Amino acid sequence: MKRLFVAFELPKTTLNSFNVAMESLVKKIPLDARLVKSENLHITISFLGDQEEETIPGILDAMKGTAIPESLYAQTHAIDYGPPTFEKRMVWLLLTKETSKELEFVKLSLEANLYRNGIQWARENGSHFAGHITLARFNQKSRDRLETIYTPFDASFHPTELALFESELTPAGPNYYKIEN
Repeated sequence: MKRLFVAFELPKTTLNSFNVAMESLVKKIPLDARLVKSENLHITISFLGDQEEETIPGILDAMKGTAIPESLYAQTHAIDYGPPTFEKRMVWLLLTKETSKELEFVKLSLEANLYRNGIQWARENGSHFAGHITLARFNQKSRDRLETIYTPFDASFHPTELALFESELTPAGPNYYKIEN
């Protein structure tokens, strides 16, 4: 079994600007926060969970048939804690509502293709897609002493290609391995 997700990778120029932003925030986030390595930054479109190796061709086929508008531009607007409706346990680079709506269209297209290909996964019920990039994670005991970190952050980039990733959980944080675009 492989723990899989489909995501947009970030362009290298975008990664460099995010690294600069994180340097100024590092002092405000919990000491035990684990920063996400810049090469692991991405926008998750659909988390597929544990999948058998045999499902990978069907997932890749679904990705190839997914509609990605040529006009799609991802626009960020702020750095803050996430997720917004649960206990805060991460630092997110938030995408604008407009970008989230466009990415939700991509997600629905992908998931319709996955369904047609017989891929099973735990779907999120009733929630709208909240586009974000996870910058750091922290543990439960840090939540009591969180400083305000809301920081406007305006950047944009053109996500063009979905990639399939495997996620390996480790005590030091997850490692991501690209399987294929």
